[in-house]
Amino acid sequence: MWEEEIEERLDTILKEVKITQEMVGNCMTEPTKTAPKRATPVKQASPRQQDGETEYSTIGSLQVGEQSSKTSKIILKGTVIVDPTIREGTRKDGNSYTVANLVLNDGTGEISISFWDKFATEAMTYKAGDLVLIENVYKIDGTYNDTLKASAGKFYKMCKLN
Repeated sequence: MWEEEIEERLDTILKEVKITQEMVGNCMTEPTKTAPKRATPVKQASPRQQDGETEYSTIGSLQVGEQSSKTSKIILKGTVIVDPTIREGTRKDGNSYTVANLVLNDGTGEISISFWDKFATEAMTYKAGDLVLIENVYKIDGTYNDTLKASAGKFYKMCKLN
């Protein structure tokens, strides 16, 4: 019974992703069909700007703890300011990981977004100066040296705009 409920939720999510893909265009990752984690309380969405058809958050208006949800996706548009960095390590459970960090600036602030494991390689295809649109940034994790830190999550979409 719970499997049917999860399957229904996934179908709904995949439909939303398809609609969003049509809105954003040809993005680099495909949605994975895994069960969504339980949502944690979400802070109120950031103010939005509209650029043509796409409505996006400004980096300067984001708050620590804010995260994407069904009704409020974090969509960012900005310029990659330095070439992405990548590193590898080992988790406490002994499994290895790869993480790439991409730093964006939209004129209102900077944010460093982490892309984990198989998504790290994809993030490395972007270079400084690229204008990108990232949809469905999972969560604003905190700050480091006055730069916001965020995680891309599993369901993000990223497109190069220039």
